[in-house]
Amino acid sequence: MRDRFLSGALAAGAVLLASFAALSGAGCGSRVANIYEKVIGSPTYEGATEALTRKKEVHDGLETRFIFSATWLSPRWVQAFSEEYAKIYYLDTARKEQVVARWKGESDRYERFLVALFTPDDRLNDLE
Repeated sequence: MRDRFLSGALAAGAVLLASFAALSGAGCGSRVANIYEKVIGSPTYEGATEALTRKKEVHDGLETRFIFSATWLSPRWVQAFSEEYAKIYYLDTARKEQVVARWKGESDRYERFLVALFTPDDRLNDLE
């Protein structure tokens, strides 16, 4: 008799716990997505960066000599980066518009690139 009571109590407790978890987690969906985007990055920024980046690797046999990467900081990239920057640093609308205007102004005047060079030997990684 006691065993049947315990199994019934355990089943009722499991149902109660599952319903509580379902109800308490229902309102957290958008918040979890926002936290995910802040940690991982937004798909817009990632897609723009991937589309505008070119990378070349130079090997000598199996040995890597260097890896060169360049990203064109186009108006599309600047917009995506600005959105990402505003999310990361919790910028209000006025501050965000100020930052975006400055970056867009620089990108309108010049063609800008972000360039990175990797070499296994630090002495060879000098672009000057």
